[in-house]
Amino acid sequence: MAPEELFPLYAELALGLAGFVGVVSAFTGRDRVFLPTERVRFIGVVMASVVVLVGCFSFFAARASEIEPGTCLRIAGVGPLLIALTMMTVMMPESVRAARDAESTTEPWSLALSFVVIATNIVLYGAAVVTDASYGCLVLGFSIQILHGIWMFVRVLTRRN
Repeated sequence: MAPEELFPLYAELALGLAGFVGVVSAFTGRDRVFLPTERVRFIGVVMASVVVLVGCFSFFAARASEIEPGTCLRIAGVGPLLIALTMMTVMMPESVRAARDAESTTEPWSLALSFVVIATNIVLYGAAVVTDASYGCLVLGFSIQILHGIWMFVRVLTRRN
């Protein structure tokens, strides 16, 4: 499948995921106070969607500028790489603090899995920027990112923190 066919699908999935999070947070009500772990998961789902959207829109913008396809794929990896690095340096310490909260019931494997997923995506997006295998790295990275976002979303819905 060509990037021109696959990246719109990723963009739609990312928008849908972010939209569902917005609906869930709206239906829970203004007076409800979210646990620290729930807040981190909400932010994580939105960030996962943003990573994929930035990558897809970067690709679309580069293609519209008539840049060669290989370079477009490398450009599409830069934004997700920077956002994934931000997630690792900003969100993961916040996740650890939230997991240590007295009200938190999060399992240790859950936090470790999130670390592994984000680190894997950093490697994939970095490889997409510097290698000729950009398309495969981006497809795998976006797929993992969407699945991670869905997993966090389900954990928020089921109140499994």
